[in-house]
Amino acid sequence: GTGSHSVLSGLKRFPVDLTAIVAMSDSGGSSGRLRTELQQLPYGDVRQCLMALADDDELDGVIGSLFTHRFLQEGTLEGHNFGNLVLGALTQITGEPELAIEAAAKLLKIRGRVLPVTLTQTNLHAALTDGRILESESTIDTYGGSPGVGVDHVFLDPPAHPHPPVNDALENADLIVLSPGDLYTSLIPNLLVSGVSDSILRSSATVVLVCNLMTKPGETDAFMASTFVREVDRYLGRPRRINAMLVN
Repeated sequence: GTGSHSVLSGLKRFPVDLTAIVAMSDSGGSSGRLRTELQQLPYGDVRQCLMALADDDELDGVIGSLFTHRFLQEGTLEGHNFGNLVLGALTQITGEPELAIEAAAKLLKIRGRVLPVTLTQTNLHAALTDGRILESESTIDTYGGSPGVGVDHVFLDPPAHPHPPVNDALENADLIVLSPGDLYTSLIPNLLVSGVSDSILRSSATVVLVCNLMTKPGETDAFMASTFVREVDRYLGRPRRINAMLVN
């Protein structure tokens, strides 16, 4: 979401071929509501990446304003982002989420492409060190923590299969940037999709981890920069695969 938007907004200023790979386990906010009501993938983070890669002239125009508009008035539309509604409508029109994203990309004249990491309808779960299981991304996100209790591991249920272009993009990349964001609810869910970590390990790309500026209560309390690296390594399945780290 926000972290990927920042990274992509900077990288698009350089002569590079960009592909954004986006986690699909979001269950909160406008994305979560539309996911439940329309039985579609959560598009909030996809929308953020599309906006980051959009042509600057489009961002300054009516289309850019539409994709960022959020309804504030009380009612059934309250809190919904219009860009999420557009992607939901395009999915119904095209019949496929990947075609909906491609259509939105054309509207915004993006530079690069945006890929959902999976097309599987799946939910994120977190097993805590006291044995409790937190079900759904939004529950983990708002958990807030208990004294002495941390996240033991996270997993997807049902298991998710990768969107095929994702594997190709990773294995043929020159540079893989792991963007900042909530560690267990934004970054690691990508690595939980079957085959994604393997594709990163097979790739000859330089892997860069952009470390979060702050820790998050209930998820990364008291983490050091090295702890972030260790956790990402654990889900990648190989120590020292990260070649560089950007730290404040």
